[in-house]
Amino acid sequence: MTVSSTTPGDEATRTFERQSRWRATDGTEQSDMGGERSVSPDAAAVYDVIFGRRSIRRYRSDPVSEEVLARILAAALRAPSARNRQPWHYVVVTDSATRTRLRRAYDREWFYGAPVIICACGESSRNPANPTARDYRDIDVSISLDHLVLAATAEGLGTCWVGAFDSTVAREELRIPDGIEPLIMTPLGYPDESPPARDRKPFQTVIHRDRWRSE
Repeated sequence: MTVSSTTPGDEATRTFERQSRWRATDGTEQSDMGGERSVSPDAAAVYDVIFGRRSIRRYRSDPVSEEVLARILAAALRAPSARNRQPWHYVVVTDSATRTRLRRAYDREWFYGAPVIICACGESSRNPANPTARDYRDIDVSISLDHLVLAATAEGLGTCWVGAFDSTVAREELRIPDGIEPLIMTPLGYPDESPPARDRKPFQTVIHRDRWRSE
């Protein structure tokens, strides 16, 4: 008798793979996984944004209107956070002199081609009743910034996460007070390039159902 090594979790993963293909609003299929699942137009529009996001390193000089900027920032503020502490703060930089001084923190020419620079900051989200508890500010601010990035994509704008900047210089130039940590910066502007999607790890190597699957 042959005993199968397949577990219910393995089969569930394969089923999910087959069902994870979706059709974008322009009619193109957005997954290389087998099968196809029909989604509503509203859901397809969300997937269009998620799958269409790119890290942009070339921008047009066209300004971003205050109305669009306000919508994008409002989306960032709707993010979930640990115990709803909402530890995020955003410094929105459009002043040319401030942008020039920020080069000391991150000196990449492409970064300053966009008309807006956003610095995402976080204050401690540690529970004062439990001083040994984890501080979730990095996670919470990252979730919030991802909301901002996807909202920007939906508005036709480009972004590019940057964490490898000199936070001490950023604090100094943006006058960020003690207790608030500058965590991530991104340019924000209309893209002047259309880079292709970058490769992603195969679905079956990173998705595990019911238990960790060893190869």
